Amino acid sequence: MRAIDERVCNIEKERLDSLESSRKEYEVLESRLRNALLEVESKERRLNEVEAMHQNERQRKMAELDLRERLMKEELQHTIDIEASVIIACTRDERRAKTNAAIEKAIAAEKSAAAA
Repeated sequence: MRAIDERVCNIEKERLDSLESSRKEYEVLESRLRNALLEVESKERRLNEVEAMHQNERQRKMAELDLRERLMKEELQHTIDIEASVIIACTRDERRAKTNAAIEKAIAAEKSAAAA
């Protein structure tokens, strides 16, 4: 009977030792998993921060490009308006010069007709 009790005690001790070993292994694996999870979450936060930074930079650059485009269009329109004004002024001056030349020619013709 004693041999059976010792055998049962040995089996129970082996079972408890195995259980303790499995528990320690579980704790080690759980700790590694928690650390890996924390690392992944940290990397995800950094990635989100970098992504947000890039998005903000892209929006800033797009706003800057939009502003430059608007300013260039305004400058181009201003240049077109100036060129149009110059063309209109030149056309007006040319007509005035032709009109003045025609008037002077008519006056010269009248003077020469009056002198004759």
